[in-house]
Amino acid sequence: MAQVDVILLMCFGDYFMATINYNFKDGCLREGSSTPGCGKALGNVKNGFVYAGSSTPGCGRKIGKVSDFTVVKGIEREKDETIVAMHHFLIKKIF
Repeated sequence: MAQVDVILLMCFGDYFMATINYNFKDGCLREGSSTPGCGKALGNVKNGFVYAGSSTPGCGRKIGKVSDFTVVKGIEREKDETIVAMHHFLIKKIF
């Protein structure tokens, strides 16, 4: 279980602060609530694959492998849910 607040830094030295509430519990990534297990289900992760549109791990439309969304060196040590959430909220929307 985790809840993360993200702070972004713009490249021109100005600070842009954005709080993104998301949480994941048991492989399901959710948005809109700080309580783990609550909020809108965006997708899920199971056995190294990423699925969209379902709160049940392993169900939904398969959109790729976790390794497809690993773009930051060293992030491989994190949980699969963290890797997918970081990519979705900071780089490109995948759900």
